[in-house]
Amino acid sequence: MKEYFHRMVIAGVLLVMASGCAGPRPMPKEAAKHIQSGIELQQKEDFDGAIAEYRAALRQDPNDAEAHANLGFALRKKGNVDEASEELHTALRLNPNNSWAHYNLGAILHNQGDVDGAMAEFRTALRLDPNKADGHIGLGATLADKGDFDEAMAEFHTALRLDPNNEYARANFGAALYRKGDLDGAIEELRTAVRLKPNDGYSHIYLGAALKDKGDLDGAVAEFRTAIRLNPNDLNAHYNLGLALEGKRDFDGEISEYRTVIRLNPNLEVAHYALGVALMYKGDLDGAIAEYLFAIRLDPNDLRAHTNLGAVYHVKGDLDGAISEYRTAVRLNPNEANPHSDLGAVLQSKGDLDGAVSEYRISLGLNPNNAGIHFNLAIALMGQRNVSEAEKEIEEFARLAPDTPSNRQMIEQAKRRLNAVPVPGQRPGNL
Repeated sequence: MKEYFHRMVIAGVLLVMASGCAGPRPMPKEAAKHIQSGIELQQKEDFDGAIAEYRAALRQDPNDAEAHANLGFALRKKGNVDEASEELHTALRLNPNNSWAHYNLGAILHNQGDVDGAMAEFRTALRLDPNKADGHIGLGATLADKGDFDEAMAEFHTALRLDPNNEYARANFGAALYRKGDLDGAIEELRTAVRLKPNDGYSHIYLGAALKDKGDLDGAVAEFRTAIRLNPNDLNAHYNLGLALEGKRDFDGEISEYRTVIRLNPNLEVAHYALGVALMYKGDLDGAIAEYLFAIRLDPNDLRAHTNLGAVYHVKGDLDGAISEYRTAVRLNPNEANPHSDLGAVLQSKGDLDGAVSEYRISLGLNPNNAGIHFNLAIALMGQRNVSEAEKEIEEFARLAPDTPSNRQMIEQAKRRLNAVPVPGQRPGNL
């Protein structure tokens, strides 16, 4: 099951200072004091206090672009995205060359999923001020979201050259390494990010994911639990903790985490699917069906949900329901081997040997090295009294399957069964 993450993190420290940043237009003394106070409060992450100071500054000087830009940043950090965007656009109307306003607009667009728009804003910010680490971090994050990890990491490297202790650059660099598959490199960078900023849940989540993929499930669980302690409502932390607990076979814990995710976001399809899988392993088939159906309602084209729902129906003996779900899965992706073989198994249970053989052959055309499907096809061919083709499939199973006592026993039993198949006009022979 795949990890679920938000987009790459974009954050930043305040770049606009009260002194020396108003350009040729002098700033009223009282406004400058309020902006400086806002900066100091913001550095302490007191965004409410900072917002109050920037608003006081703007009452003194409504046309100060830097005050609007700083207010936009503080509002963004508080989650007031619409008002933040309005303040940032006002700042750019007053001063189109305000790099901080461009950066924060890029951050907002990035979080809204407009990666191209965000990238344009970050490039503008860097054109205006190429030596600010935050702009390189933002651009790197958008490049990573587009899958261009090499260019993304080049931007993160630049950010770290400009600011070696920038925890966000470390965190994003580590996340990009993780997404590129360099687990050791990711773990090293993310541990540094956690050391630089222990209270950054994002770094703990990606570090947990890297540790999980390395097989350190206890370490992963510890990182995800730290992220949850820092933010009890973090969907990513709860979901990925569920995945780690699945690896530890702690199904009750896994189920609890997925239920928390669903409580926080009832319409997150991936959580309903994951909960369905966990309930299925626990043996709660009715509960699993309910979750798969909910996932399908949220995303009717979820191939995995249709396939797993078909499997549960098959186990419960609802062969028609299973066939319907597997046919839907096949329609959604005709080139996926497993739904064809699963459909073949149900058709075989229904006595439709022709249909079963057809689906098994399609599945093997897509994945010819699946030993189990060769065996199932052999059994179906025996039912059709097609001895020669069944014999070939048993030989393929023997060639592909691991040489274990149980597989050798399956081969011997299949051969005995094949010898007992009556062939019109011919005595059964020996293989």
